[in-house]
Amino acid sequence: MKNVLLCFVFCLISLSTYAQSAGAIAIIGINSDSPDGFTFVAIDDIPASTVFFFTDNGVLSDGSLRTGEGIIEYTVGAGGLSQGDVVLISQSGPSASEGVAAVANTFSNINLSASGDQIIAFIGSPATPVYIAAAQTNSTLWQMTASSSNNSALPTGLTDGTTAVAVGSGSGAGDEFDNSEYTGTRGSFADRNAALTTINDASNWTGSNSSITLNSTDFAPLLPVSLTSFSGNHFNNNIELNWVTSLEINNDYFDVQRSANMKDFVTIGKVIGNGNMTRESEYAFTDRNPLAGVNYYRLAQYDFNGDMEFHKVIAVENRSKTSSKVYPTLAKAQLNVEVYEESALTIRNSQGQLINSQILADSKSINISDFAPGIYYLQLNTNGNIETHKFVKL
Repeated sequence: MKNVLLCFVFCLISLSTYAQSAGAIAIIGINSDSPDGFTFVAIDDIPASTVFFFTDNGVLSDGSLRTGEGIIEYTVGAGGLSQGDVVLISQSGPSASEGVAAVANTFSNINLSASGDQIIAFIGSPATPVYIAAAQTNSTLWQMTASSSNNSALPTGLTDGTTAVAVGSGSGAGDEFDNSEYTGTRGSFADRNAALTTINDASNWTGSNSSITLNSTDFAPLLPVSLTSFSGNHFNNNIELNWVTSLEINNDYFDVQRSANMKDFVTIGKVIGNGNMTRESEYAFTDRNPLAGVNYYRLAQYDFNGDMEFHKVIAVENRSKTSSKVYPTLAKAQLNVEVYEESALTIRNSQGQLINSQILADSKSINISDFAPGIYYLQLNTNGNIETHKFVKL
């Protein structure tokens, strides 16, 4: 029972870690011309009642906040925020499209300047802020310090281009846009880092000195699993498959699928996933009855909600069974096929169209002079053992 409780507590800690760290959200729009407001997107799943502060105070060279401007306290609503959720906060009120926005205790409301300004997101308190995200419209470069209400140093702990972005009209102090917004893709990103670096890339923002209507369309959530490697090796008459993930979100399990021709895949095994994981995870699967010749493998990853995503295909040669030979791999007129017993041969082009089929009782040279140039797949079926060979017609 203690182990179960410890696991439960650990999982909760793992899931909540990002919500308290840089990059949990990203600023995606600032409008300083009426109506004043800004938008942010949830990069991570953020629990209900999480509190963020947003200010147009700049950051001084020592990492503290300049004073004299406004601070909004934002509380995530009862349903929490899911990855990709976009929240619009309007100065009027202030108000929020999701959750609750209010002027922070003892402070005033924000008042965005059309002469350049910034939105700094943090947790903790104004006296001891932990910076989460930032965007400024004063210049394409952060300043050394917040020398006025219109500029800011890069907040401590944030990285320009990853967790912060400067989107002015030029690199000089005061080369500002009144308003600016991220206008890049809102589709699925491969992982958390890809989302942050894309959103905080100034080239993906569009600035204007006329009022803009901030886009509050949600982003697609991150792909549930970031696969960093997938490989296979022939060992002791088996094929050992190994793969590594760097991030998992609601990962239920992997189906391991195999094909002889890289088109028709069948499931040969299942490996349980780690659910939610923010660090590297290693997996392995052994195919104890591989096909003769080249085996093609792919992973079908399933979420807890039933959604499925295919990952890349790899090829592994099974050298434990007597194999045929097909050569040369770059052929102009003749293709040599060596078989060890009667085999059914088919040749298909890269679109899967059947080009040639015959029964081989022995080794043979096949005339391919009339084949169109391109990639072809030659398959041999020998008593149910299927081998696939790839060649290129020059």
